[in-house]
Amino acid sequence: MTGGSGFENSPMQPSPGSVRPWVRASPSQSSGSDVWARASRRACCVAVAGCVFNRTADKAAPLVADGATAARTPTGAASGAEVVITCLRVCPCIEAYSIRIVHVGTTPGGANSLKLAFNFYLASIAELFGQFLAFTETSGVDHEIATQVLRELQDHPGTAGYLERIGGRDFDDVGFEMTTGLKDLHLMLSAAEAVRSPLPYAAIVRDGTVTALATGLGDKDRSAFTEIARLNSGLH
Repeated sequence: MTGGSGFENSPMQPSPGSVRPWVRASPSQSSGSDVWARASRRACCVAVAGCVFNRTADKAAPLVADGATAARTPTGAASGAEVVITCLRVCPCIEAYSIRIVHVGTTPGGANSLKLAFNFYLASIAELFGQFLAFTETSGVDHEIATQVLRELQDHPGTAGYLERIGGRDFDDVGFEMTTGLKDLHLMLSAAEAVRSPLPYAAIVRDGTVTALATGLGDKDRSAFTEIARLNSGLH
């Protein structure tokens, strides 16, 4: 439930402290739309007025007839909202192709942020694959061999180890010294320049490592350069 764009011009202005509903339905499942319609009409009866949005405008018509205001976009409907009611009958569909459903919590936008972070991870690793394979190919490495090694790296225990180390911010148990890691990065970038195959990710890690050394993290594991991302985000 909440007010949205165009609500101020509604013939049913809410009294102070009243609840203004915004409800959005699943556009593809009639059962979901029926639930949405019933919930929406009940919300509009409880509240003084409402603002509704549905991608299929005709499905919102009965609510508009009851006095609700129709928004053109979800953003318009939710703008200035106090409470938002949504009804999406998608769990059975998601469960059909998902390993599991993660309940993120009650923080507004938390699920969306996690989804964006997940998509960021996929996009980033795709770019990493591309850089890896381009560099190995221009360096004369057989493409099939390089691809197989890349596959095996995904299941390497060191990969999971870095996740645990970075997630737990446990950098005191040094597996690879940061100064040695910096030398390695210089070698990577030099080799990439020699075969004219840019490795921008290596440059990012090098700059993060240099910054980590400058901020006093030189005695930590090389992965401590990831702390710079936290610092840049205002985290401590």
